[in-house]
Parts: sequence; C-alpha cells; structure tokens
Amino acid sequence: MTKKTWSVLCAATFMLLLVGAEGKCDMPSLEIGPLQPAFVLGEPIQLVMTFGNSGKDTAEVDLGVSGTENVELSVSKKGGEKRVVSGTSGSGFAAVEIVRIASGKSESRTLILDDLIVLTEVGKYQIVARVGEGKKLEARTEVHVVPTVQQTCAKLWDDCSEEKGKIRNVRSLKLLCLTRHKDALAYQYRLLEKGADIGTGNLNALLKSMLSTRVPEVIAHLVKTVLSKGKQDSSVRPVVLYHLQSVLGDGKWEKKCIDLLAPYRKEIEKAAPVGVSD
Repeated sequence: MTKKTWSVLCAATFMLLLVGAEGKCDMPSLEIGPLQPAFVLGEPIQLVMTFGNSGKDTAEVDLGVSGTENVELSVSKKGGEKRVVSGTSGSGFAAVEIVRIASGKSESRTLILDDLIVLTEVGKYQIVARVGEGKKLEARTEVHVVPTVQQTCAKLWDDCSEEKGKIRNVRSLKLLCLTRHKDALAYQYRLLEKGADIGTGNLNALLKSMLSTRVPEVIAHLVKTVLSKGKQDSSVRPVVLYHLQSVLGDGKWEKKCIDLLAPYRKEIEKAAPVGVSD
C-alpha cells in the first residue's frame, strides 16, 4: 500500500467517524403511569406518557396519526389472557403528532386508554407500552379499576342480608351504613326499615351518611316513612329527629326541604341524642 493510499484511507475513516458521532442521537426515555390512583369501572382511563431527553440535541418521538398510530399496548390481568392492541391511522385526516423534547428536558402527553382498549372488569391490570416509530421505547405500569359505588353497595347488601333472622355480616352492614354517596341511598332506605334491629350505633351512622348527601329526596323519605302521622311509635323516630337538627342548621339544603320539616321543627329542636355522645 502506497503512502498516498494510506493517507486517503485514514482521511476517509476519520470522516466516517466524525459523521457517525455528529449523526448519533441518544434514545429518549419513556415513563408511563395512570393519571390517578384508581379508576371507577366505566370511567375513561388516562395514562400519562413522559418522554425524557438526556442527550445534547433535541429528540423527537413520532406518535403517528392521532397520537396513537405508533402506540402498542400489552394489557394483562391476573388470571386472564394478555391482549396486545395498537393504534390505527384512522381515516387519515387526523394530524401526525410528533413530540419534540429539548436537551435535558421532558415532555408529557396524555393517552386515553379507551381509544385502544376498554377495560370491562374490576381489578389490577399490568400494561406494557411500546411507543414511537418502530415501537422502540418501552415502559410499564399498573392500572387499578374499582367498582362503582352502586356495585359496591349491592355487594355489601348481599353480604349483610339476614340469615335465620340475624345479619350475616356485621362488617358489611357497618360499611353500608357509613357509605356517603347518593348511589347508596336505595340500600340505606332498606336498612332504615329494619330500625333498631341494625343497632343504635349503625342507625346513627346510617342517618349521618344519608343526610351528608344533601339529596332532597332523603328529607322527603324520612318525613313519609318516619315522621308522618301514624309513624310516631317507630323506634327510629327519636334518632331521626335528633339528626335532622343538622339540616335545620345547614344553609346548603334547599328551601323545600326546610319547608317539609316545618311541622316537626319543635320536636326536632328538642330532640336528644340516642346512643351517641356527640
């Protein structure tokens, strides 16, 4: 090999190394996690994708059309099969979304899981996301799907149903009494019919929970089933009268509710606690 040829080869090798070094782009990092600790069954599930760039130059991640075309998810649940889903290009009219991350910075995008797959059961799901052109970025997370209040209350009601005249599950009974949500009222009305049979402590908790919803229907129900004429001997009446004091002193109740209680105002104001210390 001549000296001239050796010089040319060295120069060419140097240029290739230089171009390679300048053209090299560090792979962005990817982290993914749920927007909130848990999602109620049926609620749209949102995942936050965070792209980091530790390189010297601006990095790009091509999410594709509608921001989902280049997203692949592997979804599995303990005891269930694994499903792999990918975004589609859709009609082609949606814009391509490219995330640009400056050096030393991070960028986040929210992915609506329901655009790719709908989770139809309660439980914990393991999700592996592969993102970007070629699906080269990978991260994993867990999504917790919980029952609706109505579903939870239905189960509690079944658990505490009577067996041989006795409440089968006293813990479920207590939890149902303590549930403060309008979707629990249908079951709580049925507990109220049992009166003192559920225990004075549970009865007090039940009324606190029902009244905390500030649903006008609650006042109408109490007037009709407990306070109205012919109900005076009810063992529930003194407890209800006492808890209605909180309604008279709460300006957030609708006027029609206060008007419904007008015929019983004196009784309510004189009522003493039954089985409670506060």
